[in-house]
Amino acid sequence: MFAFDDEWMTPVGCNAAPFSAYCDYPSRQMLLNLDFPYTAFSLKHLATHEAFPGHLVHMKLREIAVAEERMPLEAAQVVTSSASSALYEGIADNGLHFLDWIEGPEDRLGLALQKLRSALRCTAAWMHHGEGRPLDEIVPEIAAASLQDLTTTRSRLAFLAHDLRAPFVHAYWCGYTAVNEIWTSVETERRRDFWAFLYGHMHTPRTLAQHWERV
Repeated sequence: MFAFDDEWMTPVGCNAAPFSAYCDYPSRQMLLNLDFPYTAFSLKHLATHEAFPGHLVHMKLREIAVAEERMPLEAAQVVTSSASSALYEGIADNGLHFLDWIEGPEDRLGLALQKLRSALRCTAAWMHHGEGRPLDEIVPEIAAASLQDLTTTRSRLAFLAHDLRAPFVHAYWCGYTAVNEIWTSVETERRRDFWAFLYGHMHTPRTLAQHWERV
């Protein structure tokens, strides 16, 4: 995809954080919340999401483009510009697809569970913020539907009370869907064109589909 041999992220364990993993781009560290259980699939997913070809790559390419005056300064705001945050997460969540790294039934099951749980987190967000229901009431319902225990589910939903991260629950779902729908239609010989277009432009889920069709 991209020549990134000179880039690296050091994995660092942490606890009591409102995330599973976090790309600390300035320090080149990938923070991994050790309070959660992980499968081999989920570690592959987090590596591709936070590092290559996800957030590390996305932010580095934007940094280079801004420095070379090929992109306006505000385009570096892949996180803080809410209109583009869905694509920021969608690019990262499609990392396994981009690398053709879905290797067997365990990965396919992991992918299916990931989609299910992402959808259920959107449901939980509506229950909590839209209907005003407390997390203590929501957790058992989401745990049963997502095939997770109560402790894990409660930890996973803790970020709904976090001022910065709470809105991202929808960015994951909408971003993954928007990018994946186009990715599955891209011919193999056009993948490099698609990546250049995807990483190199500011988009919302809707504009990505509208403008890629014209490229």
